[in-house]
Parts: sequence; structure tokens; C-alpha cells
Amino acid sequence: CQHSLQAEESSTEVLIVALDQFVQEFGGQLNFTDEAVSYEEATHRAACGVASFSSAHLLATDFVPTAKFTFDIALDYQTDLARTCETMQDFVLSFSHAIASILDCPSEYVRVTSVDKPYKTRRQTRVNFGITTPNPMATEELADELKVRMKISY
Repeated sequence: CQHSLQAEESSTEVLIVALDQFVQEFGGQLNFTDEAVSYEEATHRAACGVASFSSAHLLATDFVPTAKFTFDIALDYQTDLARTCETMQDFVLSFSHAIASILDCPSEYVRVTSVDKPYKTRRQTRVNFGITTPNPMATEELADELKVRMKISY
């Protein structure tokens, strides 16, 4: 913060800024860790939302697609969910686990991307989420299964 950004080809600052921009293109966050991360199961980790240098190419080539859904549910956003951070966190975790239970898949394959109040709609909440697996065909099958199950439940 005390020194200006060194825009040299081999500078660490430029590398970090470039990596952060790359990650943001896919809706992610750049994080660093001291923990050893195995290159094994890189595709599985990327599908579960944790990409590394060994799996960045999977994101760039859209090898790990996400089936995106939007559900409107009968919960009041303000009074039922937005009361506290814990209330919202509990809802998101419960929602992910419920969808995973319906599809009989690991809950880390279901990721809630946003929870908000639909414009001019009272006592409802809009949940945007995605389903991603390491295998694009399996992702498509789970998405189709969820579509079928949601038609039955109406």
C-alpha cells in the first residue's frame, strides 16, 4: 500500500492482479493457502468450487459447466432470512443439503449463488443456485432429474 504498483513483466504484483482478474471472470475469489493441495482430484475440487493452478484450464475451457436454476420460494426475505448472518447461512446450507438430498448427490455439488427479494413481490425469496459435478454428463443428468422432480412437486 505504501509503494506504487510495479508494472514489470516479472513482478509479483502484476501476477496477482492478473490472477485475480482471471478468477473474477468466473465469479470466484483468489485465495492463498499454506496447506498442501494435491493435484489428484483437481476436477472434483473444481466442480466443488475450489480450483487451483492445476485445474484453472478446466474453468477457462468451460469443462466444468454449471446447470443454473432460480427458485422462488414462499419465505419472506426480510423477516425469515435477512434477520441475521446466521439465519441466512443456516438457510443456504439447509437449501443446498435439501437439493442434494433430492438428487442423491454430494451437497458440495450444489452451490447457492444468491438469495434475494424479488422486486415488488411480498413474502417471497428468490434463490439462484447451480449444480456442478466433475463430469459434464453427470451435471446434465442431475439438472434433468431436478427439472422432472420440480414438475412433479407442483
